[in-house]
Amino acid sequence: MNIEPSPSVPTSYRIRRIVRDVAIAVIATISIAACASGASDNPTAADTTGPTVSATGSSATLPTATVGPGRGTAFFSVQPDPVPVTFTMPAGWEVWDLWFVAKSGADPEFGLMFFVVANVYVDGCQWVLVDPPPGPTVDDLVSAYADVPGVAGRVPDVTVDGFKGKQIQYTVPDYNKDECKEGKFGLFKEPHSGTDGPNMSARAPEQENKILTLDVDGTRVVILATYPPGISAQDRTDLDGIISSIQIG
Repeated sequence: MNIEPSPSVPTSYRIRRIVRDVAIAVIATISIAACASGASDNPTAADTTGPTVSATGSSATLPTATVGPGRGTAFFSVQPDPVPVTFTMPAGWEVWDLWFVAKSGADPEFGLMFFVVANVYVDGCQWVLVDPPPGPTVDDLVSAYADVPGVAGRVPDVTVDGFKGKQIQYTVPDYNKDECKEGKFGLFKEPHSGTDGPNMSARAPEQENKILTLDVDGTRVVILATYPPGISAQDRTDLDGIISSIQIG
């Protein structure tokens, strides 16, 4: 469903439906890997720096496409029950590790990611987090971004599949990888991440970020769309089309 410029009332039954209908054929433990800066860091590689999420159930009816064109599935790592997201991928796009929808073979990597965000970096290069950390609401996260350089002043309302929230526009500065801690420019910190570093890092200097922070029946989730400098008009259209096709739950 499309992102709408003004919010509509979300359907409160959707999270309850997740517990009932969103099932995994076996008890599954999904390790949500942390992205690192640089195109050589492939999110499909084994990486245990992120938090662990799990889901249980007796049957599975979710789409299984991992390469477009087709209907793909990813997850927000909400505890104790991950929240599924489905979307339509055009040809040339694929799902990585159930949380990242990427343009195949792109350098730098870019696409769409699904997060539960605990904090953001006021200085991504040196991994300086906003202090104190933001509270649990959409407005709390918007307030935290007020201290982050590169964030646009206007924060419009958005609705994604009936769930309302805010859209934050954030452009990563023209950082020097060699001057950043471990060569990473941090973007997000997830709860219970088990690592001192960021759980999501920029893929390139001057990367444009569209951050859709939503209230899903009382739980704040974040959809991050990344647009590298020089992205083609077709790739931008494809990425925006994936966002418009999102269904949550």
